[in-house]
Amino acid sequence: MKATLLPFPRDDHAFVQRAERCLADLDPGSPERLETLLRLHYPDAVVRCRDGLGSLDGVNQAWYVYRDGRPTR
Repeated sequence: MKATLLPFPRDDHAFVQRAERCLADLDPGSPERLETLLRLHYPDAVVRCRDGLGSLDGVNQAWYVYRDGRPTR
């Protein structure tokens, strides 16, 4: 199962599309591998897994993807 990406900033459409394309190329994927791919274009990119407690069902895997290493600039 592929992770759901939660990108920051969400309004940087080029970044969001790049992250989604990189995720699609990963099989199997890991946050570390996605981070490595993103850093080729976004050197400060950081990818972190959302804790299972952060979802309503505790099952949906999601990764926070920060273009600038954190949620805000």
